[in-house]
This record gives sequence, structure tokens and C-alpha cells, in this order.
Amino acid sequence: MKETQKRETGSSKPPFFHKFEVLNHFFLFFPISGTLVEVDKDDFSNLSEDNYPEDAFFKEEREIWEKGPPKFKPPTFLKSMCLLVSQTCNMKCSYCFVEGGTYGGKERLMSEKIAKDAILYLLNNAKTRNVEVDFFGGEPLLNWKVVKETVVFGNREAEKRNKRIRFSLTTNGVLLNEEKMDFFDEYKVSLILSLDGPKSINDMYRKMKDGRGSFDFVWDKIKMVRDRRNEGYYIRGTFTRKNLNIGEISRFFWENKFPYLSLEPAILPEENEMAIRKEDLSKIIDEYEKMAKEIYERRKIGEDYHFYHFNIDLEGGPCIGKMSFGCGAGVEYIAIDTNGDIYPCHWFSEFPQMKMGNIYTGIDEEKKKIFVQANILDNKKCKTCWAKYLCGGGCIAHSYLRYKDLFKPPEEFCTLQKRRIEIGLFLNSISSQGGLL
Repeated sequence: MKETQKRETGSSKPPFFHKFEVLNHFFLFFPISGTLVEVDKDDFSNLSEDNYPEDAFFKEEREIWEKGPPKFKPPTFLKSMCLLVSQTCNMKCSYCFVEGGTYGGKERLMSEKIAKDAILYLLNNAKTRNVEVDFFGGEPLLNWKVVKETVVFGNREAEKRNKRIRFSLTTNGVLLNEEKMDFFDEYKVSLILSLDGPKSINDMYRKMKDGRGSFDFVWDKIKMVRDRRNEGYYIRGTFTRKNLNIGEISRFFWENKFPYLSLEPAILPEENEMAIRKEDLSKIIDEYEKMAKEIYERRKIGEDYHFYHFNIDLEGGPCIGKMSFGCGAGVEYIAIDTNGDIYPCHWFSEFPQMKMGNIYTGIDEEKKKIFVQANILDNKKCKTCWAKYLCGGGCIAHSYLRYKDLFKPPEEFCTLQKRRIEIGLFLNSISSQGGLL
């Protein structure tokens, strides 16, 4: 069935344009049209919403802005699923938000029956031809037989329904080997590999259950993935307020020829000593700018490196991608635990009150309505933000963890996200011109 989105009129408008600077390059970004232009420093200083040229370009952009953005009805159908196949782990990371993968319960593994029935639930309820499944934990490779059988089953059942299913798996890498990689390569399973940086940084918090650092257990295995694949994987690191030197961390990975990188702040309660605080933001932003310079310089010599939060595609149109809807948790995306219970996403699985239903009884539609509303950007403080169509309003699980409020993005997230988007727009301008600025 072809996906459609219906336009309605009216929406809370962002400003006419947003000014920003990256690495001594000066830009105007027009949020509704998605237009990005570079200007010289003098013009940049003088431009404001009350003071801009009355030329054809600004006139056209102003007309677009005054009409306001079309508002899309939020999607209400399922597209993707997270399978918590292993609610236990072979590591014990200090910042783990799910209590060693148990999500506050007993250690347990998903049965093959639950996993396959969850796949059928997705295939039978998704209205799109393309669906996605992510194996998550804990450590999903502790339940290898179920992972393997589920991938084979999912591909077979999808083909019967004229659908395509894509699998991904998030792993700490301890149990990776050539045999598993052969299987992942055969079925084109994408990998998210958890590692926080060089040994001295990684081993601060990513430890084995006996307290030893994990770096020496996983480094050669993660390099094996790199050597076998040009794409289809990401390094996913976590930083806390105790290790904010993410410019150094990214350089380590890029110097070791890992081109695809994501570094995420630990999602922790505000009172946790490792949680990011407002006083850390300027340091983190400085580090993002170091990363931007590193990518910029590497692209000069033909090396193409990627940081997940800098990836922006204006060619597709920000309004189409993020017009008025967020991450899709509880609506387009759900998580299934080892009992077959349905949650809005894996983050919510430790909160029993967030259970939305079960794969055998279906979703509670009243609870689903709550998450539909939580995903609408105009229901949040995002209403007039210049970055709203490139952001999606942040992680609603983070909002709930921090404030017990699905509609209140943490301020530190907003600050960091806006700078990441500015840097992403700058780097996009390099790519879109087919060369350097």
C-alpha cells in the first residue's frame, strides 16, 4: 500500500530565517523552505528579520514564510520494531540505563516463538512495504540461535507478503566472530557497535562483569567488521560529564579508518554524577566544532567521514521529513520484550506503566493516542524553533526519564541539537556543491 500524508492548513511558524556561523563561514537558513545560503561576514552582521534586501530572492522566501508551512497529519501506522531478545548482558557498564539489560526485572532471553510471533505482528500490522527490525538487549548475541532463526524466518515471511524486511543489531562486540559475520553479510544485517573510544576512555565505564575493561575483548572484533565492510555499520559511543573530550574520541576512530560514528550523551537522571549538566554544554559544543573541523579537513584530501548527528539531507526537504512529527515511538516504532509485551521503545521497557499491550492482544489505542500527541512538535515548546523540521523534538523517553513529562525536551538536548544541526548544514553545503566552500 502506498504511503500518503494529507496536508492541513496552519502551523506554528519558526522565524523567517536563522543566522549562524561555523568555522568562519556565515549562513542564513530559511526553516520553512529549507533553503541554506552562505553570505559574507559584513552582510551577516547587518542582516535581521527587520533588515534584509528587497530583492527577488528574499521576496520569494518571504512569500513562502508568510504562507506558513503545510501541516502533515501525523502517521498512525507501524513501520519498525525493536526486539529485546536478550534482557541480560555479558558486560556491566557504569552508565547503563537498563540495569545490565534486565530493565529492572530478572535476567531472561526471548523465546524463538515470541520472536517469530513478533515478526508476524509487525508484518501483519504494518501498512508499508518496507519494515525494519532491530535486535537489542542487553546483549542480543547472547541469544544467537533466536537471532539467527528470526532473521531467516522474517525474510521468508516478508517475501510471502511482498514486503521487504531490514534487520539491524546493536552489540558490544564481545561475541562477534567470523561465522556470525558471514551470516550478517549474507542477510545484509546492519550493525551498531558499542565502543566509547580508545582503551583509556572506553575502559572507564565499559567493563566486563568481573570489573575488567572491555576494550581488549572487543577491539580486534570491531576491526574485523571494518575490514569486511565498507558500509552497513556504525560505531556508537557514549560520553558522560566525566569524559567530554569527544573530539579526541572521534579522531581516534577516524584515524583507525572507522568512517561512521555516533557519540551520544548518556541518558541518566539529572542527579546522577555522570549526567550532562548545563555547565558542560559549552565544552561539548567546543568539541563538536573540533569534530567539524576534522571532517572538513579530511574532506579536503578526499576522506569522507561521517558523524551521525551532523548528517542532514536538504535535498529531500526538511519539511517532508520532519514537518510536524517526532521520532515515532509508540506509533511508527515499538519495542517487544521477552514476554511479548509492547512498549513505545526500548527505553520505556523499564517502566511498567508505559506498557501499551501485547503482541497477542494488540495495542491499547488510548495509550497510543498519548504517543501520537507526544510526537507532534507543535504540542511542545518546539512550536517556533528554527530547527524544528530538522530535529523532530528530541527523545520522548529522555523527556520522561528527566521530567516524567513526554512533552518537555530537556534544555541541554535542545542546546546541543541546535549546534549539531548548524554544523550539519555547513557540512551539507560542502557536499551539495561537490567540493569545498
